[in-house]
Amino acid sequence: MGDDGLSVEERRSRWADVIARLFFEIPGDFFLSVEALLEPDCQFRPAGLALIGNLLRAATVASLPYTMASSEVMQRRYSQLLAAESIRQLNYHESPLNEEAQAKAAEIAHRRMREETEADARREFPWAASATLSNLESRLHDEKFSAAAADLLRSC
Repeated sequence: MGDDGLSVEERRSRWADVIARLFFEIPGDFFLSVEALLEPDCQFRPAGLALIGNLLRAATVASLPYTMASSEVMQRRYSQLLAAESIRQLNYHESPLNEEAQAKAAEIAHRRMREETEADARREFPWAASATLSNLESRLHDEKFSAAAADLLRSC
């Protein structure tokens, strides 16, 4: 059981549901076979390339709510690490922190963030995925966010 009272399987199921509704990833090689058909002298090449570009941009726009929520989670965690490292630097320097101490705190926070991200990727259900899921679930009940997401999807 996680902090939210759900089993790993229940969290995976909820994660899959949210991802299916809010994340649209097109593999990098998805359009290679289509591009191969569009030979340089093909009269439909410009239209075909424009279609591919438009589909990629539509997927990016449709995934915007997921991308924003995931980015917010990661930025929040980095801010926590930076605040902790800044406080630790106060033990060695006077307040307020000088540029050197601030740079040292940022360097350590970046390293810790990278280490946490790498370790998180090896977990059965990563912390970042769980936090992003919670963020997205809370947003699904927010009228303004839901309306904005619907407008984004309509504009694709």
